[in-house]
This record gives sequence, C-alpha cells and structure tokens, in this order.
Amino acid sequence: MELLSQNARAILLGIMASKGRDIAGEGYVEFITRADCPLCEKGEKVLRSAAKRWGLAIRRIDVDAVPTLLEEFSARVPVIRSAGGAVIDEGRISALRVNAGMMKLRTTRLG
Repeated sequence: MELLSQNARAILLGIMASKGRDIAGEGYVEFITRADCPLCEKGEKVLRSAAKRWGLAIRRIDVDAVPTLLEEFSARVPVIRSAGGAVIDEGRISALRVNAGMMKLRTTRLG
C-alpha cells in the first residue's frame, strides 16, 4: 500500500530539492542487523523498498561488531534508525511504520 501517490511524492521531492535538502535532511538510515538472522533478512527487504521510495541510502551495521550497540540493541535486532539515532522500527519490521517514520523525518526537517 502506497502512503503517497506518485504525484504527491514527486511534488514533495521537488520541494525538498528546491530547498537544497535531501529527503530526510540526513541522506541515510541505519540498519542494525546481525548474521544468520531471518527476521533481519525480512526487515531488510522492507527497508530497501522504503529507502528507494524515499531516496535514502542504507548504512548496514553489524550489532555484534560494535560493543556499544550490542549492549543496547542485541535483543532488539533488526533496528532501523535515523542518522540522528531515532529508532524508526525494530523487531518485526513493518512497511507502514518504516514509511511513516521516514515521512516524520521529512516533516521534522522541513519545520
């Protein structure tokens, strides 16, 4: 289900471009994941679709390779968060929540 029509998305992208900003004011989201995680694989598919729709890059981070993240997110992977660290979704990743989170990032940056 599309949250925005193609026309509405094009208009919003045009507004962002005219203001000299990228889609979320940040350009990427972080995907905190780990090897051999079926939930992470499913979540990544949802994230890739949303990131493409919103024009964002994805930075994959292996939770097991970063001690500070391991302590906070080990039992919560997969986790999608903004470049600023705000959690967009975690666990069973939902396309609706991911798209809503990316839209919220956009409106926060415009304000």
